[in-house]
Amino acid sequence: MVLELMGVRLMGPHFGQSQIVWTNVIGVVLASMALGQWWGGRLAESGAAGRVVIALLLAGVFAAVLPELIPWMASLSMPGDLRLDEAAPFVTRGSLLVALLALGLPLFALGVVTPCLVRLSRGVEAHPGAVTGRLLGLGTLGSLVGTFGATHVLLPSIGSAAAMRTGAGLLIVAACVLWGAGLRARRRAAALCLLPLLAVVLPAPELIGDVTVLEARDTSYQYVRVLENAEGRRWLALNEGLDSFHSVWTPGELLTGDYYDAFLLPALLAASTSSGNSGSVSERPREVLVIGLAAGTMARQLQALDPEAAITGVELDPSLIEIGERWFGLPENVETLGGVDGRVVLEQSRRQWGSILVDAFSSQIYVPPQLASVEAFEALRQRLVPGGWVALNLSARGIEDPVAHAVIGSFARVFPGAGFLRVPGTRNLFVLGRRGGLSERPPAAATLTLSGAGLLPALSWLLDPGAWAAAPQLSPTGVLRDGLAPLEELAHRSWVGEWVAQASPNSPARTVRVSPTRQLEMARAALRRTEWTLAASILEAPASSMMTPSELAQRDLLLGNIAFERSEWREAHAAYSAVLAHATGDGAVESAARQNLQYVTDSERLAGQRKREAARLTWILGAVATLTLLAWVGMWRRAAT
Repeated sequence: MVLELMGVRLMGPHFGQSQIVWTNVIGVVLASMALGQWWGGRLAESGAAGRVVIALLLAGVFAAVLPELIPWMASLSMPGDLRLDEAAPFVTRGSLLVALLALGLPLFALGVVTPCLVRLSRGVEAHPGAVTGRLLGLGTLGSLVGTFGATHVLLPSIGSAAAMRTGAGLLIVAACVLWGAGLRARRRAAALCLLPLLAVVLPAPELIGDVTVLEARDTSYQYVRVLENAEGRRWLALNEGLDSFHSVWTPGELLTGDYYDAFLLPALLAASTSSGNSGSVSERPREVLVIGLAAGTMARQLQALDPEAAITGVELDPSLIEIGERWFGLPENVETLGGVDGRVVLEQSRRQWGSILVDAFSSQIYVPPQLASVEAFEALRQRLVPGGWVALNLSARGIEDPVAHAVIGSFARVFPGAGFLRVPGTRNLFVLGRRGGLSERPPAAATLTLSGAGLLPALSWLLDPGAWAAAPQLSPTGVLRDGLAPLEELAHRSWVGEWVAQASPNSPARTVRVSPTRQLEMARAALRRTEWTLAASILEAPASSMMTPSELAQRDLLLGNIAFERSEWREAHAAYSAVLAHATGDGAVESAARQNLQYVTDSERLAGQRKREAARLTWILGAVATLTLLAWVGMWRRAAT
């Protein structure tokens, strides 16, 4: 259990700790143990049960090098400049390959131990059931000690690498206790102790770019790094990180230029709560709850704008609160709830807040299932004062992304009139709702609020009505509920490009005759709302036949942008090339087409490279699995004969 749990933690900085990674590791553990137990039974019946010493020593010395071996192997299977939206095949196949090669051998060796110990035990001939049951019971108790000891004692006190080596040391000590094999076997076993020295020659993986690691640590939940670039900008990277981060801080700057800034709008719109007795009523400061505090970027921004605000931050990993105070300027007067899940706070608390900001993520990709269901959104509504605001951050390409479609649609079941928009230059969607319903997007008070806070120029994109879109209407079977929120599957569908079409066959441009100019305007508006299918349907309307060469170039530019959003590189390449073929003399359109064409060419080349690397990884994994299966079959046949 120490090897399994700490193996996942050592893989976390490279592959994360998603359900996919856990499934791969647990599968390898079970398969390796099963193969080892079968082989151990064969050894026990052949009179070679004394070789259990070699098995224990082999498991121990190999486990001792895993803190160096796993990062080295992971760096070979994960491209250094990988983006988060490209990572799915490398995480799935790479984590399985590394688990198979790194954890397979020591766990196979551990599987050999139990059958050999049964054979070596006293009284096994007379009472085989009692002996076997006693050994299995003690082994299970040992697994419990390893499970709780690794997570609650070793990991927080000495870290995952030292915890792994502690487990390795215990195995080597056990081998020494059972040292009873012949001289030749002893020599072979002693030679195995030299294996850890080979780890010295393994190169350590390096960070890409001009980045300084200010702090790196294992917490009880994840692997955490605080990174800083040459300009002094800091960000918080969790587990594999890639191009994703969870808090940011720039010296002397309030705004981040990222999605965090959008959350200032619902925070400043927070409805005030009232208190009073004996008939008197007084207004209290605005109260804001942040679920997914991380290192406190949103709390720091709001406190700087409104020092009187009562901010409560919920963070599952309490170590991030300490890191926020040390590196990210998290104010001391922010009330923090560390070590507790946001859903627990929503269910158990009796407080109400004027606004609730949800920025919780699971495995870098999606809102955790327990915070994405209709029941969770109902709990959110109960924790808001009447007229209170709630905002949600989603990582998705647009409303046709299966994850965004399901989460936003479920959100709108509880918050009528909910709307969303894409944060410019990011893959983040900002979702806004209000207890009592949201009638306008953006809300009528948004301009006055942002202007009063001095944020109007920087956040003017929040005030563009054309960028806001209404939440989709889901059927009862499509709504996410507790126990039925398959976000991993939805994320996979997003990665393979299974979009959820938002347009009906009869688009507005088909049913109502419009001018080419109006047609282009409608398509641009749909594209800003990430309604790609609707935008494409509008551009295919009959009005296209009346377009001038300049309007045709604009249409093709929009079609290229739609294909680009969907990562359909060939279609985007053809559309941008068509823009240049029109030769309209429109410098702005042609310049945009050339720039986008170059970007698409680079993306297409990179996508092809990623596919080749993923295919190579698949071939390697297949070869390793095939060799393992052939070895298993060969041993089975030899045993049968």
